[in-house]
Amino acid sequence: MADHDYGGTCKTTSEFVEVESIVIRETLSDALSCVGEYERENLCKFVVSKIVGDFGAGDDWLNKVRSKKKKLSVSWMTRTTAVVPILFDGVPWVQIGRKVFCCHQGKDKNLAKKRRQAFARNQLGINGEQVRKRKKMIQDSKKLGCPVQLQITQIIRFPDFKIAANTESRRTHGAQNLRKALNGSEKIQYEFKYLIRLPLVSQHRGHDLTSEAAGLHEPVDDAIVKKIAQLTRQGVKKTSEMMRYIQGFSEEVLGIDPRAYSHRRRYFPTRVDVSNIMYRCKVKQRKTAIGQENLDELVSEWKSCMPDLYVKYRASRKDTPGEEKSLLFCYQTAWQRRLLCRYGNYMCLLDATNHTTGHALPLFFLSVRTNVGYIVVATFVTECETADAIREALIVIRDWNGGWKPKFFMVDFAWDEIHSLEAVFPEAIALVCDFHREKNWIEWANKKEHGVFLERDTVLTLLREIAHSRSEKDLKAFIDNLKRSPLWNAKTSLREWFSGQWLPEIKVFPSNL
Repeated sequence: MADHDYGGTCKTTSEFVEVESIVIRETLSDALSCVGEYERENLCKFVVSKIVGDFGAGDDWLNKVRSKKKKLSVSWMTRTTAVVPILFDGVPWVQIGRKVFCCHQGKDKNLAKKRRQAFARNQLGINGEQVRKRKKMIQDSKKLGCPVQLQITQIIRFPDFKIAANTESRRTHGAQNLRKALNGSEKIQYEFKYLIRLPLVSQHRGHDLTSEAAGLHEPVDDAIVKKIAQLTRQGVKKTSEMMRYIQGFSEEVLGIDPRAYSHRRRYFPTRVDVSNIMYRCKVKQRKTAIGQENLDELVSEWKSCMPDLYVKYRASRKDTPGEEKSLLFCYQTAWQRRLLCRYGNYMCLLDATNHTTGHALPLFFLSVRTNVGYIVVATFVTECETADAIREALIVIRDWNGGWKPKFFMVDFAWDEIHSLEAVFPEAIALVCDFHREKNWIEWANKKEHGVFLERDTVLTLLREIAHSRSEKDLKAFIDNLKRSPLWNAKTSLREWFSGQWLPEIKVFPSNL
């Protein structure tokens, strides 16, 4: 077999069909680099669609085949109409696997999931529960249904089993000899090849790659993302400062001329892009194993310095087989326990501060009103803001404070918190504070799909009369007043929402207890 050049050109060798959109590489890193170069040159981006077989396998692949004694499909050539056509050259080969990429503006595979999530958010809004505000966008997805695909096929060739003629008997006999050798223990010479089918730019649909606008849709280059992450870990905090670093990195290291490529978001990301990458890097640092190990050491140091400190820390161990535990951190000092014992048997406040402070993990403060104001008497952090996670943390704090029996809890309008408190403290009553009650009512009335937007002032007035009732008599009178109003009879959404969400929980209004 003659020597072949597997360099940086897009031409194929004599043994492969001569199509300029097929490239051959000898290593996986070179193949991925080729794809990256193609993306940069053509202002496009491909994402992984699927991986078939043992794509990416290395030298240990042959050992796995021998251990399983699997009968392999030995090939000598493919049809000329194949995605990656290969002509006969006498050398047998086996396809290990393939990796298929699709255009990043292709078909939206998560469309059904997005519709279910939108429906669930809409149901929460109808029921009056808190829904995180989402930015309104004219186009809610970048997906445009572009059908273009890029494929990398990995094969392993066995030059020692080359045959001289392309006859059925020789191919059959050669394949049998190769399978016998693969199932044996003798050393076999082999070579990996990666065949890349690169699509034509003209095959893209729904978006133009020839105009400057295409550069605005490019994702940020991986080298720049890594540089931003590195600088973030080194302490760069300001977005403006990071922008200056990245512009210098693109010019000096990547060799990109800003005068010619300033429109390309790949090399010159926007301020929002840089800010988002920095934020994701910070969040990732908070959840790393190194961070958890540091916290474990810090907890041990705290306990040695403060013997009366109560701390429960459990690291997230989702990667450990058969031992899936979520993160849990509970903290309470002796001084906080004393205040909770003295002031916490009537009213306690549970506040999820991550809603306003933007923490990556749910952070909860348990507070009481003392003679000098509200004081935090316990803190806990969970991996996710679910009823089970909150309930587990509350049980820990309850066990630390044996004589703690609160009558009331003031909470946000969050059912996970309310259900957790009612499960751990069945005799206590969970109250929604006026601020969150008012916020929930205003948000519900302002949504046009609920049908009361034009009459929202009248609706809110009727509801506030109920909230501000001073006695059971006044409460009953204001509820009857609401039910006799024309809006109550005309608006089904109002009846279903208030009757299902608030009237059964009338005990949550502080002035009526």
